[in-house]
Amino acid sequence: MNFELFATLIIAHVLGDFALQTDQVYRLKTQGGLGGLAVHVIIHLIATVFLIRPTEPLSILLFLLNLGVIHYLIDWVKLKTKSERNYISFVVDQIAHFSHLILLTYLFPDLQGVINSPWVYALALYSLLPIVTMCMWVWSFDQEGKVNDSQLVAEWRMSMKSISQAFGWPLICCMAISIYFFFMFI
Repeated sequence: MNFELFATLIIAHVLGDFALQTDQVYRLKTQGGLGGLAVHVIIHLIATVFLIRPTEPLSILLFLLNLGVIHYLIDWVKLKTKSERNYISFVVDQIAHFSHLILLTYLFPDLQGVINSPWVYALALYSLLPIVTMCMWVWSFDQEGKVNDSQLVAEWRMSMKSISQAFGWPLICCMAISIYFFFMFI
């Protein structure tokens, strides 16, 4: 397995699903029908394009087509199968995305990321922070109205989303640097 590619795809996933998914994009994704979901997937693909090295054009096109279609389908299924336990839906959604990223690393072993080896692993680990904080935020809403839902929990709930979004800024800066070097060497 190409661990560097997998780490790069994790970073791209967190960029698309968390850092670049603003409240407006989320509303469009959930309420804008199939087109709103397509906008989310396109943002995801753009983030990914700037973090992988172009090798063979056909390979990259097949990779992006696979990534886009499967990401769309995973999110569409999540939107269609709403449950009262949003936490479970969130976790299953992320497991499905990560499983797909693992599959992509096996299907496209020739692709490489633009971030050098030691940094890509550190950034991939760091990129788990927005996922964990967003997971905690979703879980806290499942707890809303329960007996132990105190004022402190309500305040914590409101801060988790902001913290998750703030964790995304270094990843966005990393992508901006990658874009700079991408265009510099073309």
